[in-house]
Amino acid sequence: MRVFSFHHYSSSNKGGIEFLVKHLKNVVSTSESLFFELYFDRFSSTPDDEINIKADRGKLTKLYEFFQSRTVFKRIDFCADDTLIIFSPKYLLFVPSFILKNVRVILVQSNRYDIYVRKINKLALYLKGKYVNDLCVYSKNDLDSFSELISTNNITPSVIPRGCRISSSSEPVKISKKIVTVARISEVQKNFVGMVEVIKLLPEEYTLDIYGGGSHEEILKLNRLIEDVPNITYKGVAEDVRSILRNYSLFIMTSHFEGFGQTLIEARSQGLPLIVYDTFDALRTIIDNGYNGYIIPYGDQLQFSNKIVKILSSDKGFNVFSMNAIQSSKATDYASVSELWRKLIIKRQN
Repeated sequence: MRVFSFHHYSSSNKGGIEFLVKHLKNVVSTSESLFFELYFDRFSSTPDDEINIKADRGKLTKLYEFFQSRTVFKRIDFCADDTLIIFSPKYLLFVPSFILKNVRVILVQSNRYDIYVRKINKLALYLKGKYVNDLCVYSKNDLDSFSELISTNNITPSVIPRGCRISSSSEPVKISKKIVTVARISEVQKNFVGMVEVIKLLPEEYTLDIYGGGSHEEILKLNRLIEDVPNITYKGVAEDVRSILRNYSLFIMTSHFEGFGQTLIEARSQGLPLIVYDTFDALRTIIDNGYNGYIIPYGDQLQFSNKIVKILSSDKGFNVFSMNAIQSSKATDYASVSELWRKLIIKRQN
């Protein structure tokens, strides 16, 4: 059996889906199956287990990628035992129907439901949803959101959370007024404007450090946003996430939308309580409100800032939050999630 993943970027890049592709490679490598990764990247060299669909950038990039990917897929000698894993419905359009019909297709959730099924994704599901055999979602809450899609296309659903890529700590972090976030620098999704407004409501001894990579334009925009806010600092890309997180006492996220929130489970594994805007279904599988953090109604900056002060004002209360965060991290333990993927990909195939 062979397993193919199809995503826009190579797993050598940073990002939640890129990490998941690496995770799936590791899962498949423990069996006698082969894993091949297909992606678009005109710059990178390509290992033997990857298929780089070269695409020049320009005004017609998407159209070129569409035709080029179909050409590449036709050159692959697919058989009935093969599995194709796709992370966005639109990429169903990039694969010839005769291939989708003859392989097992696993569609993996990569964003909140209403984002996942809009525009071109909605068209793709209408035209080719019938070829999807399995749908993997983040949580039971997400399963409810996807129920119509599942029943319409007779898809077999599975619930598999993201696995945490760093090992959990056994000790709580120390209480301080140091707050952190790790995110892709993209205002349209991450809502740094809202985050800055929350921090402005706090006493000046509270500090926020922002880690993450992004385009030159987005990073410039962020630096302009915080240049007059002395207690907020942009720190660049987080190279050693585990060590970085252990230097802080609280993790915050103010995103307009998310799929799962990979950085949340990483922060939780190190004992950081979490405070997050309520903008995606899977959040309630990560935060138990009042136990390991708080879920805040979207846009309620005052409540957000008040909960920060509440968590970071009592040594005893903070230690309880921190240990609860570590306890909660068992749900996304890497080995446990790997076994769920192995059962879906390998055992069901057999």
